[in-house]
Amino acid sequence: MKKPITAFLLICTFATTLLVAQTPTPSPTPTPGRGRPNAAQMIERRVQRLTTLLNLTSDQQQQAINFFTTAANTSGPLMTQMRTLRQTLRTAIQNNDLNTITQTATQIGTLMGQLTAARSTAEAQFYNILTPDQREKLGALRGRGRGMGGIGFGPGGGPMGFDGPGASGGPGQGPHHGGR
Repeated sequence: MKKPITAFLLICTFATTLLVAQTPTPSPTPTPGRGRPNAAQMIERRVQRLTTLLNLTSDQQQQAINFFTTAANTSGPLMTQMRTLRQTLRTAIQNNDLNTITQTATQIGTLMGQLTAARSTAEAQFYNILTPDQREKLGALRGRGRGMGGIGFGPGGGPMGFDGPGASGGPGQGPHHGGR
């Protein structure tokens, strides 16, 4: 009788240990300032990365911050409109509302053009302040697949990430990668 009880207790102890080990620990409370970075923080990180990669002067850094901030300030409201239009489009698709689909798709296209123009303007302004040596370094980074991606505007970077000044085929010849 003692052996079955002892075996049962050992099994229960082992099972309890396994269950305790599998219990998820609560995630820590987010620390202020450690969540998703805001536009200013992303621009600051981008300019720091560009400074490291291209050895930007302090004057170039300030100009870059100004260019990218202007683009972000222009893009923010456009992205808000884009989110609303995408929701409208999803609803129109579910309702098979072809007129709304056409109208909304046209509006989204217009917004994409405005976003591309704002971001491309900042990229062109930035490229224009670079020295020939810095432009060459940027071109070399682009050739290795780095380009402005990761240091540009979200996935794929800005337009210079794939078809900016100096890219083969000239500006506007490369593929267009959509945003998030």
